[in-house]
Amino acid sequence: MITTDQMFKMFFDQAKAGILLVDAVTNKIILSNAAFCRLTGYSQDEISSLCVPDTLTGNDLPSVPDRGARQEQGGITGAQDIPLRKKDGTVVHAEISSWPVSVDGNRCLLVLFLDIAVRKEEALIRSEAFVKNILDTVDEGFIVIDPAFRIITANKAYCRQVDLPFEEIVNRQCYEISHKALRPCFEEGKECAVRNTLRTGEPSVSIHEHEDREGKVVYVETKSFPVKDASGEIVSVIEIVNNITDRRRLEEQLRQAQKMEAVGLLAGGIAHDFNNILSAIMGYGNLLEMKLTGKEPYKAYVDHILSSAQRAARLTQSLLAFSRKQVINPKPVDLNEIVRRIEKLLSRLISEEIELRTSCSGKALMVFADSGQLEQVLMNLATNARDAMPDGGSLSMRTSVVELNEMFVRFHGHGKTGRYALIEVSDTGIGMDEKTRQRIFEPFFTTKELGRGTGLGLAIVYGMVNQSNGFIDVYSEPGEGTVFRIDLPLIEPEEEEKQSAVTIAVQRGTETILLAEDDEILRRLSASVLKEFGYTVIEARDGEDALSKYLPKKESIQLLVLDVVMPKKNGKEVYETIKEMTPDIKALFLSGYTADIVHNKGILEQHINFLSKPISPRDLLAKVREILDKSE
Repeated sequence: MITTDQMFKMFFDQAKAGILLVDAVTNKIILSNAAFCRLTGYSQDEISSLCVPDTLTGNDLPSVPDRGARQEQGGITGAQDIPLRKKDGTVVHAEISSWPVSVDGNRCLLVLFLDIAVRKEEALIRSEAFVKNILDTVDEGFIVIDPAFRIITANKAYCRQVDLPFEEIVNRQCYEISHKALRPCFEEGKECAVRNTLRTGEPSVSIHEHEDREGKVVYVETKSFPVKDASGEIVSVIEIVNNITDRRRLEEQLRQAQKMEAVGLLAGGIAHDFNNILSAIMGYGNLLEMKLTGKEPYKAYVDHILSSAQRAARLTQSLLAFSRKQVINPKPVDLNEIVRRIEKLLSRLISEEIELRTSCSGKALMVFADSGQLEQVLMNLATNARDAMPDGGSLSMRTSVVELNEMFVRFHGHGKTGRYALIEVSDTGIGMDEKTRQRIFEPFFTTKELGRGTGLGLAIVYGMVNQSNGFIDVYSEPGEGTVFRIDLPLIEPEEEEKQSAVTIAVQRGTETILLAEDDEILRRLSASVLKEFGYTVIEARDGEDALSKYLPKKESIQLLVLDVVMPKKNGKEVYETIKEMTPDIKALFLSGYTADIVHNKGILEQHINFLSKPISPRDLLAKVREILDKSE
């Protein structure tokens, strides 16, 4: 069993702090431990012949008896820093604490000495460890570089970025680690943030191209900050390294979207005038066609005029589809049925050297879209695939259900999480490089020779897919073929009302119609068509003119034919004003403007009768007759 004296001696001898037992009356050192001997350089025999003042150099310190008296009176009890003289004459600073004890009836002081330098070193180690722990926690690469471009230290994020352990990074050149180069990057004409900071003493930012562990180029943003000594000289540079490859990809996608939107606005802007011109050409052509018999030689000329006008109308609709502003008729459709329906057409479209394969999902893939648009999308993709396989190959279409998660959305920069109907169109053709792939959806961009392509096909596909609230991606490499991936939001299957197609024959009428159209040529054309088939037509050149001509003859007018966008008052305003006077008045709206303008006028949302320009005389007459014959 260990006695109290043995325990005290064990503590006294093994303590890391220097300890003295001092006679409180004579200041003579009675006992010292090994730690005090190491601190002062004296042996225990030498210390036993000394008094406390022999080892203390501070003139403002009280004597040991004074300390003992004050402590007994509740005076000095805390630690105090004092200079301590070593055997070789040098001085170290120590923290001293003391308290009175009684030994064999004599008043003594037990005095503890702690080397402050050791404490400062320990504090510095703790501080450095604390800072390093912070730096290792952040997800940005962090390194410290000396003026010779040698890495002094690095955090864990940087080690992960370069895929090297800490030991293989420290004391190596930064350009060797980051760029895998044998000389500094600025010697190769690249901007170097570290060099800028070393030269100017100011923070600097630059963007570098680094290589990842697979040798692929990644874009890295480096921010450098100077570390200066007391004299203001730069001793090192802190460099923060952040991988911005994903951000660059998103920025590029944003620029591409903005470019596509700008061209879309241009396409939508010309649609109105273009459609009015085509309406006039097609209208008068149809009137002339009605007057001619099949035996007259000029009938062929008229047919060519109408055929060309129809082609121009389809081009206009394609431009509007690209701009995502085409007036469409979306409804629930099964993507599988569209693929099966178009499969027969594709077999005639592609050459015999190309094998067509289709694979549809086992269950219905209901999406809310315009089936005609989706058919055109698949036709365009198939045409491109055919041209990419001049020597034959394989064209595949596959549908399935996919679940898009946050990682997919973040990587691609578009879409929302959820269930989608996926259709993949892939070929084994010549493929394309990355530069071409990035421009593939730009309008008027084509890799085909002159005369073989307008460069609008894939731009139109892009617009149609976006108009259906979906998105399209393309994957391709030279010689490895191409895969187009289209994701469309899935909807719940609904029972559709199947309506039998009824062909409405052109019929004559005797009713009175108020026709408001600001384009004079179209107004005269429409009036001529309606009069030709027996209707009485009151013409108005704008909205206010329509209201002024309606009032005196409101009892006899059975139908309003109104252009949506007109000067002074638009078609919707004219209709609402007249409806207050005649609640049961019927109306037909016409427009050659884009879908967003028509929607903003409040036309389509209320399921009001509407025709999109260009309009053939037959379509106008059929719609007028349908509205007039419809019961309330």
